[in-house]
Order: sequence, then C-alpha cells, then structure tokens
Amino acid sequence: MRHGILGLDPETPLLGYVVKGEMLRENPAMVDGLARASRAAKDILATDDAEWERLRPKMNAKSDAQFEALIAGFRAGIPAEGPIDEAAAGRMLTLMAELGGEDLLGKATELPDGTFYQGSK
Repeated sequence: MRHGILGLDPETPLLGYVVKGEMLRENPAMVDGLARASRAAKDILATDDAEWERLRPKMNAKSDAQFEALIAGFRAGIPAEGPIDEAAAGRMLTLMAELGGEDLLGKATELPDGTFYQGSK
C-alpha cells in the first residue's frame, strides 16, 4: 500500500453513492447496475476525448486550459477497479474526525460496518 501525505493511501476514493439498505435488499440488480454504469462512465471518460467535448458546454470552463485541467483532475481521481480498502477509508475518516470534529462529520468517528457495497458476490 502506498502512503501519501499524512500517512493516508492516496488511492482511497473520496466520492461515492449513498444507497439505502432496503434498496440494496429489495433491488440488488439495480444497485449492481448503478455500480456497473458508474464504472463504465469512468472508463469512457478516462480515454475518450470526444465525450469530454460533448460535455464541455455543461462544464462552464472559462478557457481551454481550465477545460484541460478539469479533465486531467477527473482522470487522476478515477479509482482503480476493485474492492474498496475499507481500512484505508477508516483511517481517512479518523483523521477527518480529529481535524474537523463534529463541524465536519457530525458524531461520526469511524466507519460503520456495511458502509461499502463491494458488488454482488
């Protein structure tokens, strides 16, 4: 595992989707479909410059340089395919709790079990 600044794994995803437990229990195929669609979109945007041109009007980039920087930033942030390292995410949350306290996270200080859906098994 790589460690970046503050001893955190720089590959830990910072964004995700929130799905209620009953949605997962009642519609697991829909949740799997959402996960597959999200990965497919990331794969397309990782490599297809034409798709970015199609999205450009919605991005409100003020210049070509800003547009290119947005693409580069998005592409750099695409997590590797595979399971989430829950321990790494837990370390990040712990640090966020220490630095930001309740103003940042409310009463959360650690990740509850079942936070991450790892796909149907």
